[in-house]
Amino acid sequence: MKDRLIGFGCSLTYGEGLPDCWDSKEKIRGATPSNLSWPTLVSNELNKDCINLGICGASNKEIRHRIVNTDYRKNDIVIILWTYFGRGCILKNDNQIIRFHPRRVNRYPGISTEEVKYNRLYYKKFYDDYNHNVENLVYINQAKQYLDSIGVKNYHFCFDDKGIDNSTVWHEFKNNCKWNNVHFNHLPYEKIDLGIDGDHPGVESQKEFSINILKVI
Repeated sequence: MKDRLIGFGCSLTYGEGLPDCWDSKEKIRGATPSNLSWPTLVSNELNKDCINLGICGASNKEIRHRIVNTDYRKNDIVIILWTYFGRGCILKNDNQIIRFHPRRVNRYPGISTEEVKYNRLYYKKFYDDYNHNVENLVYINQAKQYLDSIGVKNYHFCFDDKGIDNSTVWHEFKNNCKWNNVHFNHLPYEKIDLGIDGDHPGVESQKEFSINILKVI
């Protein structure tokens, strides 16, 4: 039995829009994560089994929730590609999550009228950059603390990408936050190519992600 590499993140980890992760008829993501996204590419290079636990549209709060509710083995390696700080969610239970995402303030395929209503209200009345920065760093630090406490090797990456999804100031914020104990490895977010959906990174971009991750680990 091979050792495992477990990847956490959002749609860029899941591989949304890649050729093996796209339903051309319905114009939506595939039902299972792509084998062309960075977790599989990195796993193959390290000769490990890949467990891709990326969640499309996830916030860092939801990613942290999945991290602490995953069963681990002794020699697992965990790699987390944290997402934009401007996202949020309400965890009603383990299977029912209301996601807040700046793009969800408008209706598009797969987004319900109720989700649009929640998101418009949230970003109009409750969202604040500073508050989100603090909350996101709390989630990320707690995830690292948990993985360290059970002896699981973990690496943390983020996009070197400012001003998207309302996350306009977190890069500067984390550098000035004295209690932050997480070292973020920056992945340049240059879309060399696009996926079939015309939005997410394509095959070559995912290869570049994997090369930069391998340089760190």
